[in-house]
Amino acid sequence: MARPITRPTWSIDGWTGNAVDDDGTTWFVHTDAGWFGPVDVRSEDTDRANYHGTYSTAEQWRTARVITLTGMCAARTPELADRAVNRFNALLSRGAARLVVDEPVLTKSAVVRKAAAQLERTGPTRFDWQLVLTAADPVKYGTPLRASTSLPLPGGGLDWASGRTEVTRVNLACNPVGWPGSAVQWSPHNDKSLSSSSEYTTVIPGVDTVRTTARATCIEAGTIGLRQLVPGITAGRRYVVSLWARHTTGRMATLALTWHTGAGSDTGNGTGDRVDVLLNTWGPWTPLHLAADAPSGAVAVTVSVSVASAEIGELLDTTALLVEEHASGTTEPGTYFDGALAGCAWSSTPWDSPSYDRPVGLDWSGGLDWGAPASTGSMVLGNAGSAEVWPVYTINGPATAPRLYLPSTGETLLYSGVLAAATDTTPADRLVIDTHPHRLTTWLNGRAERYLDEAEWWPIPPGEDVRVAFGTADPAPTSATAEAEWSPGWW
Repeated sequence: MARPITRPTWSIDGWTGNAVDDDGTTWFVHTDAGWFGPVDVRSEDTDRANYHGTYSTAEQWRTARVITLTGMCAARTPELADRAVNRFNALLSRGAARLVVDEPVLTKSAVVRKAAAQLERTGPTRFDWQLVLTAADPVKYGTPLRASTSLPLPGGGLDWASGRTEVTRVNLACNPVGWPGSAVQWSPHNDKSLSSSSEYTTVIPGVDTVRTTARATCIEAGTIGLRQLVPGITAGRRYVVSLWARHTTGRMATLALTWHTGAGSDTGNGTGDRVDVLLNTWGPWTPLHLAADAPSGAVAVTVSVSVASAEIGELLDTTALLVEEHASGTTEPGTYFDGALAGCAWSSTPWDSPSYDRPVGLDWSGGLDWGAPASTGSMVLGNAGSAEVWPVYTINGPATAPRLYLPSTGETLLYSGVLAAATDTTPADRLVIDTHPHRLTTWLNGRAERYLDEAEWWPIPPGEDVRVAFGTADPAPTSATAEAEWSPGWW
């Protein structure tokens, strides 16, 4: 392998200039002309007969690029010098090859042919040489780039419940008593109860806690209690209802649910669920909770907590209500509230507490990102150079009437045939479209030339990006793919 001694290096057909080859022979490049400079412009102007100047053609085409390299070869022995002479004389004997120039900053290349060569012996182990190369395509190309795409495929859509693995508690009673700026949600269970509630207060300095008691006062002997209507129920799902309560004398309390088919109906209809719990005597709080399945057609539920056979003046206190969809696999109330604490305070605001996290659902603030499609069916081709370049496209079946097009202009490359899918013994059909103006060819499986029904050829302009879309006439997306290969180009 050749060892570079300076830049630029010039490599072609197994030979490298400005390098030491495998025989230890040094190839120096003294001068180079035609590579780093611009190429000439072809002029087909004709003189004007009756005025100054000429008639100019609309396009100004470039000539071929002619590269002239001169240098000296120094071998270690006469035998190796003779071997180097033979090698130099055989360069490009098989025709065109790619010249790769490792410049000080970038590596560029061009396909060239040998136009002329000269060699003059200057000693037993040395000779001077000159090599003239012609590039029919005068553009110098950079490192090849590739892009690919499948047919357009939708994404999975929005997973409205994806947060449920992280958010274990969802309180549908989202305005509990005492919540800042909220109205009292508990109402009297019947005409024997008089309801009242506390206001929220900060009971622990520096922590936003909420005092959330609601009180039913017995004004006539009998059953007393509180109830609250909770909308947002989904039929068929399981819900956990939790609260804390205390009573003046520690009677049996009933936590009951009434499901509604119409939101806002206090009487309601549907299936009822209940649990009876003996409350502690006035002082400590007692937790009440139950799990129940919302029946068919349910859209809301009324939650009531009551004590039977109350006497006038007895008190039933309860806390903020939790109606949570059963996402955590437990029927226990959230740990963010401890009814045994004085003042029955939340350990923080419910939405920010450790076991509450955030309410399940989408955050619409700042707009809603509906997610990316599985495939856009397009690819972006960029050209960082100074000359326009022309990609080679490859379409792999199965595809019916595959096409490539520019969404920005509608320019299209359309093949009206069918590309077969792969089988156990054969690969999928492969259509290769070379858009370079020197070629403009379409090949099926590398051996059968085909023609495009629409051939609106387009380049990648210098310094720009081009979005190329892929489509077919198939009724549904297939596994077909489109690929592009190109290189940035420089004059």
